[in-house]
Amino acid sequence: MIPCDVCRTHYKEYLSANPVSGILDIDYRSLKTFVKTWLWNLHNIVNTGNDKATFAYDDLTAKYSGIPVLTRLKQLAAPIQRAMTHNGVRLLHWKAFENAAKKQFSYS
Repeated sequence: MIPCDVCRTHYKEYLSANPVSGILDIDYRSLKTFVKTWLWNLHNIVNTGNDKATFAYDDLTAKYSGIPVLTRLKQLAAPIQRAMTHNGVRLLHWKAFENAAKKQFSYS
């Protein structure tokens, strides 16, 4: 999913240090905060590695509140499913993740 070899290696390192394996056990009401924090941290690590400014967590909602999350999730469903399957996550788990995301982001 990540075409750049260097970026892919860095992402794998980040994923290893910050696993999402427990995401299916997270209550759907906490899912949004978990995903938001995980991606925010990854984004800031990438920016730091590229000598760019980091982004304040408190600014995320204002900056990205207009993004239609469910639409984006649907667009990414196939590659996310492939990645999850590749990492040993069963389709049933994908459905649980998808249903939790729908509940969490129903406002989109």
